[in-house]
Amino acid sequence: MITAILPTQVQAARIKICHDCKFYKEQTNSCGTFILARLTDGQKEVTLSRVKDNTVTYYKKKIRLCGCKISEKVKYAWAQCPAGKWPMERVTIEDMERLREAAKEIEAVGSIHTSDARMIELYTLLSKLTGQNIQRTSCSSCIRDLINFALNSTKEFE
Repeated sequence: MITAILPTQVQAARIKICHDCKFYKEQTNSCGTFILARLTDGQKEVTLSRVKDNTVTYYKKKIRLCGCKISEKVKYAWAQCPAGKWPMERVTIEDMERLREAAKEIEAVGSIHTSDARMIELYTLLSKLTGQNIQRTSCSSCIRDLINFALNSTKEFE
């Protein structure tokens, strides 16, 4: 099974940082005001006023707190603190954008019609994200699972 879940020690360190942060909301265990998103036809709907509530000034810079449940957010390698108190693990924003582009292209044209270089890029980026050695395969359902994992993992980078 492919996963981008971090080791419990990393999760615990992130949680400690969050709990010590002035923007942490203990009542909702969230980063700023908890934002409950609703999916409609695959599009995320968020009440705009709730998002504006989460815009704060931190070291003279305006940032938008994510409103995420901390216990969930700290698990994932691609997640990062909006105030910069803890980074993504193993990957960069550019890696995640490249992964999304590769997955979308492969999904659009099919793995049979995709260049070897693009397929290698997909496997390399997935290996980096998950910390696992993702092996190349010709199994179409396995490739479909990899593409779905890549697209789901990179939704916030659209």
